[in-house]
Amino acid sequence: MMQHPPEHRSFDLVAIPLRRPDVATFLRDWKVPARGARVAVVEQRPTPVARDRWLADLSQPGGDSGTVVARLLATDDPMTHVGVTSTDRLVPRHFLDDDPGWLERNLGGWSPLWFGPMAVMDDAVDGVDPLLAVSEPIVAYGPSVPGVGVDPEVVATRLETELPGGAARVTAAAAAMRRLRQESVDPVADLVGAVRGTGDLAHDLDPLLAYDELIEQLMRLEVQRRTAVGEDRPDAAGAMAAHQERIAEEWGIRLLLKGEYVMGRHRRSTVLLAEGLGVVVKQPAPEPEHQIDLGIRSHDGLEENWPRPIGNGAMVTPRGAIGKVVESGAVARLDRAFGREVQFSTSLGLSVEPFESGPTLAGLAVARPQEFTSDRYDEILVHQLACEELGVDNPDWHAANFMVTDAGLVHVDWGAAQPIPPDQDTPAARRARLDQVRELAWSFQDEDLARTTVALHTRATEDPAHVERLRDRARAIVGTA
Repeated sequence: MMQHPPEHRSFDLVAIPLRRPDVATFLRDWKVPARGARVAVVEQRPTPVARDRWLADLSQPGGDSGTVVARLLATDDPMTHVGVTSTDRLVPRHFLDDDPGWLERNLGGWSPLWFGPMAVMDDAVDGVDPLLAVSEPIVAYGPSVPGVGVDPEVVATRLETELPGGAARVTAAAAAMRRLRQESVDPVADLVGAVRGTGDLAHDLDPLLAYDELIEQLMRLEVQRRTAVGEDRPDAAGAMAAHQERIAEEWGIRLLLKGEYVMGRHRRSTVLLAEGLGVVVKQPAPEPEHQIDLGIRSHDGLEENWPRPIGNGAMVTPRGAIGKVVESGAVARLDRAFGREVQFSTSLGLSVEPFESGPTLAGLAVARPQEFTSDRYDEILVHQLACEELGVDNPDWHAANFMVTDAGLVHVDWGAAQPIPPDQDTPAARRARLDQVRELAWSFQDEDLARTTVALHTRATEDPAHVERLRDRARAIVGTA
């Protein structure tokens, strides 16, 4: 297991408001080399050193199922994800280059806020760091970052289902991945072959492990590209971008990497869009257990959202997050109701679902606002009412989670769904959950579409007869599941 960076100090769970003028100016005024203070943060996936050690241990021959499960879960710890960056690199440059208003725009009370564990290691180069000047500790973690992982017994129980062949095949697969890293001329091609059941790796490498290694390979390429952009090496960055495009064209595979949690802009996740393999593979990133209060603070007359920890604000690991999804059963019920087969892997912290062709609702509405009609909004409300019929609360309504297909809207991310507590099955609570859908307005990050959403919601939900017709549609969906 990776040790703490030797020079690190104590970790805190911190929040940094990014809209403050000094912060925004500092982030935009990009310099080479970096000027910000060096900080240790919890990255999206285990560090390369931790990953290599994980594969080496996992590929050791012998060992019963319990030993192999323990080896599988060796990286189920936020401290294996700890890397070092500087504060002026916390927000990737392309967000700021692509959208001049990214740091200032307030979306329905959502202002941008960097949120996560941090240990300050060295002061800023010029002695002043605007991000640290406004950062606030939410929880004092101490020398290590606490994690909420998956129960090893759950993984052991599901091992044969998730990774057919069990412990012996996991060991063989790890050895195959090590050979791939050492010998392969084209790792992506070999991994695609393994998923398709062709090539030298197909016998040993289960598709789930191949997906995980594909994510690893493509994530490291994207991290290198972002680093080259940050270091003002356009030739290197361009070469890496061209390589990514070749992979997309040849194999139909792209990676979406959200490696940091910026409230009001995006959560942390990695998404492998593998149209060429017919799947989408998702992996949540370590994230603190917390809730968010909107408009709880203000600065210079502008409201700011602020995080509130749950318990000690421990980081839920990717496997921990998938374990919670499996335990609650709410997400699986919703996927089945809407006819989607989704595989959840507690052993790797992944979900695998069918690839849906078509644009997202967010992309379609921004490009062609006239297509965001009352009929489309009714479809969204039907999804919420189906949740209600199944006894599930989905608090996360986001336009990018709907795909616009020939068959209508398809919701592709129920990850936040949870069973409705018995004391919340009341008329007032049901109405509040229906009105949660209105939060979709701010996910477009477009003020005109936000106003349209609010108007569509008001018009639809203020007519009881209309809501009841939508409820009948939801009951029909649930009844045929």
